[in-house]
Amino acid sequence: MNDCYGSLTGNSVFCSRITRDLSDPTNPVIDIIDSGFINREAEKARGVDVNVSFDDTWTFFERPYDITLDVQANRTLERSTLFIDDEGNQDTDTFQGEWGFPDWTVRTGLRVEYNDFRVAWETRYLSSVNQDPDGVDDYGTAFDISDTCGVTDSLTCRDYGETDNYFLHNLSMYYFGDMWTLGGGVRNLMNKKPPVIDGTEVLAVNNTPIGYGYDLNGRVFFFNVAVNFGGGE
Repeated sequence: MNDCYGSLTGNSVFCSRITRDLSDPTNPVIDIIDSGFINREAEKARGVDVNVSFDDTWTFFERPYDITLDVQANRTLERSTLFIDDEGNQDTDTFQGEWGFPDWTVRTGLRVEYNDFRVAWETRYLSSVNQDPDGVDDYGTAFDISDTCGVTDSLTCRDYGETDNYFLHNLSMYYFGDMWTLGGGVRNLMNKKPPVIDGTEVLAVNNTPIGYGYDLNGRVFFFNVAVNFGGGE
């Protein structure tokens, strides 16, 4: 039922599974919902995964430093579904570049180690995303279309459901002793806030998108202590 009533393509194959009682035209209530099998003709996910690792030892002021760089990148080329009903009618929907399926997701990690110390810098990147084009409202007055302006004059506006590129940085430093391991750092170093969107367009709580990979906690400090009492290395 949700796919029929909420379909942005306007041709959901599930609508044919809903039958109404039309004996009273003023109250066409749902009479039958056929929940039997329907063929999902195709669900496609295509992309490119790139993994790059670099390790080397560099010397500064006659001291050796071990340098490690790891890059994990994912490029989404296609994410789509195709449904076909019993009459052969098709409903195709694509998701790449939209919420939950950004064109690029990248995670990089840079580590520098010297003797018993290690400093690490991690960056996560999500490329910009947009609404499904079928769900983007035309510009119009708040009275006619939008629920975000708060006025009813001629100010043009529309519900907002897109966001720019997103970067998140983490920093940590550890000491590895024979018995003790001490470390700490900061997650979301720049206190990057999640994007702000209209909750009527994208799944959100208080205009904050949830479930799409954005940090909801803000800057967080942490400290870890570990002790090795023997019995293993």
